[in-house]
Amino acid sequence: MTDRALSVVQKQPAGEIVAEKCLRWIRTHPKLSTCLGLLTAAFVTLNCLAFMHAHAMTHFTHGVSRTDRPENLTVFQRAKVLLTGVRIPKPLNLDSPDGQGMPFMTHRYVGPTGIEYETWHIPRSDSRGLATNLLDYIRGSICPRVALEEAVRRGEIQWMIRVADDR
Repeated sequence: MTDRALSVVQKQPAGEIVAEKCLRWIRTHPKLSTCLGLLTAAFVTLNCLAFMHAHAMTHFTHGVSRTDRPENLTVFQRAKVLLTGVRIPKPLNLDSPDGQGMPFMTHRYVGPTGIEYETWHIPRSDSRGLATNLLDYIRGSICPRVALEEAVRRGEIQWMIRVADDR
């Protein structure tokens, strides 16, 4: 190669050479390029849907009702749930250990993120320790009242209990 030809090759940036080769490949393989483009679009779309569902299932909604059972939804409602995810409302607990005949103390505090927490301390004079119960609301069947009723029924209340609720 002459010096002049070498200087012409070196003047063209590497990014332009790669882009030129990609465009040439796309022009010479139109069917394969279309298939790869559609697969990429489908992959991105499915990831967006997965993100929407994950976000919907990990964040409580306020002021709306829970998503109805799939067999009770219309076709439009099913499509909406498919695109946006389910709604899980933040549960309200209107019961206390007092309803089970247990004395308790209520403690409220604000966490480092500004969320107000409420705990119930249920003392026992003959306790063997302190158990902290962090409640699981997603399943819908566990709440402070149900947990306390179940523990009392099984005779498991031998410890002091602190029940935490993150309202």
